[in-house]
Amino acid sequence: MIRASLRQTGDAVEIAVSGHAGTAPVGRDLLCAAVSALCETLERGLGRYDPDSNRSLGEGSFHYRGQPGVEAAALIWTFAQGLKELAKDHPRHLKWTESES
Repeated sequence: MIRASLRQTGDAVEIAVSGHAGTAPVGRDLLCAAVSALCETLERGLGRYDPDSNRSLGEGSFHYRGQPGVEAAALIWTFAQGLKELAKDHPRHLKWTESES
């Protein structure tokens, strides 16, 4: 299962994504490919609009921690909407959590 979360505390945002969907063998899993594409796109966008943020993209994982400006926040909320929709369509393979404190 892929576990993905977004936590907002004031102006700070933290995103964590990890795991494998398990809908097909590694390298053939379309849900994993979709999540990976969203993570890679977000990472590249954050590199442009929030270059000083703490972020990492690895095999089966993505992490971000920062205080995004307007452009980076727009990317983050678009990313979040994409993951929410995927999680709604694939609840047994992708768990999305979102919290604000």
